Amino acid sequence: MPGIELHNQGFHVSPLVGGEPRSGGGGVDAGKPVPIPSVYFVKSVARAVGFGLGINVSFGPATDSEDWVGCYHAIKTDLFTVNSSPNIAWKANDNVAQGVGFDVSTSI
Repeated sequence: MPGIELHNQGFHVSPLVGGEPRSGGGGVDAGKPVPIPSVYFVKSVARAVGFGLGINVSFGPATDSEDWVGCYHAIKTDLFTVNSSPNIAWKANDNVAQGVGFDVSTSI
């Protein structure tokens, strides 16, 4: 199973507000598995014309750990990038077909 394995090499020490240094734990798996959904749709809209739409999440990293070396930078993170790709295709004959599409991405 994929994960994010972090190791404290002893040279990263983050100061507390009171000025007392504290090093975070090393070897902690700060990441967790996240489902990456996708859906695709294709429809023939005329005899020689087709439409397609794909919607997917390109990546979805998530972390949730208070006891790791980077705890002063991030404790909990979630980032999802949703990509949608509408496409249209035209078949001129049995040997020639053309298609065009574009991608629209947004982060949530």
